[in-house]
Amino acid sequence: MKSFRLILIIRVLALTFSIFLLFYIYYNYNLIATEIIIAGLIILQVYFLIRYVNTTNYELAKFFNSIKQSDFNRIIMPKQLGSSFNELNKALSNVIQQFQDTRSETEEQSQYLQTVVKQVGTGLISYNLKGDISLLNNAAKKILGTSDIKNIKNFSSLSSEFVKTLNSIKAGEQELLKLQLNGKQINLSLYASEFKMRGEIFKLVTFQDIRNELERERLEQELEIARQLQLRLLPEKTPSINNYNIQSFCLPAREVGGDYFDFIDLENDKLGIIIGDVAGKGLPAAIYMTLTKGIILSFVNSGITPKEALIKVNRLLYKSIKKGSFVTMIFAVLDFKSNKITVARAGHEPLLHLNDSTINEIKPQGIGLGLERGKIFNTNFEEITFELKEKDILLFYTDGVTDTVDSYMINYGLKRLKEVITKNKELPLAQLITETVHDIKNFSGNVPQYDDLTLIALKRIQ
Repeated sequence: MKSFRLILIIRVLALTFSIFLLFYIYYNYNLIATEIIIAGLIILQVYFLIRYVNTTNYELAKFFNSIKQSDFNRIIMPKQLGSSFNELNKALSNVIQQFQDTRSETEEQSQYLQTVVKQVGTGLISYNLKGDISLLNNAAKKILGTSDIKNIKNFSSLSSEFVKTLNSIKAGEQELLKLQLNGKQINLSLYASEFKMRGEIFKLVTFQDIRNELERERLEQELEIARQLQLRLLPEKTPSINNYNIQSFCLPAREVGGDYFDFIDLENDKLGIIIGDVAGKGLPAAIYMTLTKGIILSFVNSGITPKEALIKVNRLLYKSIKKGSFVTMIFAVLDFKSNKITVARAGHEPLLHLNDSTINEIKPQGIGLGLERGKIFNTNFEEITFELKEKDILLFYTDGVTDTVDSYMINYGLKRLKEVITKNKELPLAQLITETVHDIKNFSGNVPQYDDLTLIALKRIQ
């Protein structure tokens, strides 16, 4: 193939020769027919030369038309134009490829956005100033209980108030609307914005039924009231006793919990120490915990022993809670004149007794409260009395402490609890509790708290 430049030179030389020949014959010979023929040839050569030169312009025009018509399969420059147009051809081909990639990405993004709009949980409706709807997603259809609608006026069959709100709401405004749809009341929260597309103004309104949110807020308020009531059931402060230091800590896993502890002043210089754990969590456990405290306070000041107290609690609780529910508990009575403590345990975690050299588990025999009417409970129940020496520490705790898990679902365990208590036994008692709680939290890391945490520490000072 000859290059564009060579062909152009040949055509120009041929045209120049033809013009020269025409003038030569005109001045030297009187050949009219020949002159007419040569003049015609000159006109044809000029036409074809112009057409040949304009080939690039024609192809560029085709290129822009292909963009306009989104036809990206057209060959830009014919190969016979030669190597001088290869770079131009390559550049235009790259432009077309870029247009193809851009269109493909735009189509993918459009499909993605359409899918998101369809699946998003918030209702979306978009319409122009005439009310013609351009978008009504699945969430909107579900909330309103309708199918495809062409104009917002068609919502009149559902609610004229809703249509009125759609017409009146302005960009940036938020409205609350109560509607009766299909026999149900819904509480809509609407928010409007505006945008311009193809020279036309559209309004986009997002809305959702906030009934569940209102109910959740009401429930949260009720739970907060329950939490405040439960906190009032727990001791406001630890008792102050000569020669003894007592510290406590309680952290429910939810707004309210089933852990219970209390300190009760008894006759003859004695102190009752109670820690309990209702099977379960949340509001039901808190109700049973409240019931248990009420039962205990109804008779505990009568001077009965821990064993007698728990036997009585079991008998009354068995009649009150549903089958399968139960409460574990330790009831201890400290005689701070004789420095002796009497302990009864109803299926609760062992009491830890730390002296100078060892840490022992105090676990008198006994099953959970409320599991059995009394025959088996009373037969297999005991209490233990022992003396507290100077610097001895007693630790009461619930299973939320030892059952705490890390990210590998490994339990914190009794062994680690003993280690952290032994390690920090010389610290002030409040700091010992703080270090223990920190160790539990560091162990669990980001794992959410599963169960209530309660600790009571008692130390004989002298």
